Amino acid sequence: PAEDPMQNSSRLIGKILLLAVITATIGGCFGRSTKITAPTALSYPIAEWVLTVGQFAEIPAPIVLGDAPDIWTVAPTLPLGLSIDSITGVISGTPEQECPPNFFTITASNFGGDTSVTLTIQVHPEAPCDLVYPLDSVQILAFTDFPTLHPTLACGPSNDYSVDPALPDGISLDIFSGVISGSPITSQPPTLHEVTASNVSGSASFTILIEIVPAGPCDLVYANDDVVVSPFAPMDPILPSTGCGDPDLWEIDPPLPDGVSIDAASGVISGTPAVETPRIVYTVTASNEHGSDDAEIALRISPVFSYELDQISGE
Repeated sequence: PAEDPMQNSSRLIGKILLLAVITATIGGCFGRSTKITAPTALSYPIAEWVLTVGQFAEIPAPIVLGDAPDIWTVAPTLPLGLSIDSITGVISGTPEQECPPNFFTITASNFGGDTSVTLTIQVHPEAPCDLVYPLDSVQILAFTDFPTLHPTLACGPSNDYSVDPALPDGISLDIFSGVISGSPITSQPPTLHEVTASNVSGSASFTILIEIVPAGPCDLVYANDDVVVSPFAPMDPILPSTGCGDPDLWEIDPPLPDGVSIDAASGVISGTPAVETPRIVYTVTASNEHGSDDAEIALRISPVFSYELDQISGE
């Protein structure tokens, strides 16, 4: 018998309604939802990273909620030598240059959207290494020019130089460049000095043996080098001054008149003249084991000339 059209329509509508109920109950496409949610709640357990030039580093991807990201990006560009894996979000590499603290925005994206988190990265310079000076031993006389020593340094830079123990007086270390120079004004036995170049990542050292040999006296002078004194009365002491090394011995030639003498330890000329003399030029020598220096002084012992000088001066 022929089928009733109305009955067929009812059956079709019933099937459609049943399919709709099943679809609503178990979801579409084999029971799986097709809706993708954006990544959410990005966070780094460690949000501030300090790296070092020349040392490999790996920063794990941040913790993420929601559906997995399809791609990871970063802005601005990471320091030279570092990169982000666009699939895993891991940042890794070996930094090649120093970088001050900087903020980097890490973004995780998928078809559902994206979310971002901020990360701080700083790159310190490599530690200095192989500090070398052109000389490792210097022996010079006091009061002479110390050879100017320029250091060479490998690996990381340094503008922080120090030395221990301190250099002899008159010799200095430039704390920014490491240059050693000057002129020593004191003697020093052979002494090891350790120079250190430092930066925030580490340091390197070099040892220099320095000996400063005492110098002979120099610049000997008597403030009053042409003197007239009266006999038979105490004379005002005539005082010398010297530079460089300290004298150990003072001598005079020719010998001084009776009653007048030179102190062999200090060089002071004094006494009570016992005779009259014409103007005589004496040579005074100050010396030590390392050298000597000479100066001339004129001395006249005369009561008449002393009286005339007093009259001229109004005394």
